[in-house]
Amino acid sequence: MQAGESDFSVACIAATVCDTNGACQITVSIVVPFSKLEQTTPDLRQLVQLSAENIETRLGWRKP
Repeated sequence: MQAGESDFSVACIAATVCDTNGACQITVSIVVPFSKLEQTTPDLRQLVQLSAENIETRLGWRKP
């Protein structure tokens, strides 16, 4: 998660999508208003991570 690094009004939450060897191939990220971050951080982190895992599964890189 990155907050206020390049623009103080937004934050970024990201997760890696790894291949079968565990090497990062792509990332999934969302950008949210910084003012909303503290209210929704656990939920948003979980959703981003689940999305990355879903992509890994659909690409055959993770067992369902």
